[in-house]
Amino acid sequence: MRTIETALDAAAGRLPVCVGATHAATDRCIAFSRQAETAGAAALSVGPPALMRVNEAALQRRYEAVADATGLPVVVQDFPPLTRVQMAPRFLADLAAAVPSCRWLKLEHDPTAPKTSAVLVANPDLRVFGGLGGMFMLEELQRGAIGTMTGLGFPEVLVAVYRLFAAGHVDAAREIFFRNPPLIRFENRRASICRCGSRSTSSGVPSRPGAPEHRTRPSMSTRSQSSTRSSATCDWIRQASWRSIHRRPGGGRRLDPM
Repeated sequence: MRTIETALDAAAGRLPVCVGATHAATDRCIAFSRQAETAGAAALSVGPPALMRVNEAALQRRYEAVADATGLPVVVQDFPPLTRVQMAPRFLADLAAAVPSCRWLKLEHDPTAPKTSAVLVANPDLRVFGGLGGMFMLEELQRGAIGTMTGLGFPEVLVAVYRLFAAGHVDAAREIFFRNPPLIRFENRRASICRCGSRSTSSGVPSRPGAPEHRTRPSMSTRSQSSTRSSATCDWIRQASWRSIHRRPGGGRRLDPM
């Protein structure tokens, strides 16, 4: 709760804060939701519990219980790679109709664009946000999503794309967006890169598949050098993302969407 309270204090009512309250047990999910509401959250983000087999009736009862326990909107998180639960578009549409507090959806079931279309056809009252680091943000917006909720470390890219798209400058939004997929993919894979680094050979080249693991702990100097390289890489990427936003498209007038 300390992290949540710190974020809410920093927001100071200037913007709504959506707090994650997912837990495998419904009673703990409800407890987290009530704590978030008391602390001042504007909405909740709740994913399904990991189930051995998808049971839509049980899933609906879970969301009904959370919605009944608080007065906050509930953003349903659809992220099968994490939860291993597949929620069909028809189920999500019916859930939103049966539980109005659950008519917000964070859709991270890739490829996200077709499912965005499918859920909105089934229930046009759903409000869909993208995720996955913004990897499919432009396609989601074109299919009817109202925004994105993601942890990308370079939000200025997504802000620029959204503002241009919302203002009707679709070509300009597309130009910025399609300069940045390498950045987004790098950001999304940073944990894998770190894990790969822990199995590097002495030359710094990752071990080939099937090779014995190198279990020697890196020296302090090696870790320091790696940290310095990572910091320099992130600085370079941030500068590149800033240049991509403000670059003159096709030699024309500089964009200033901020």
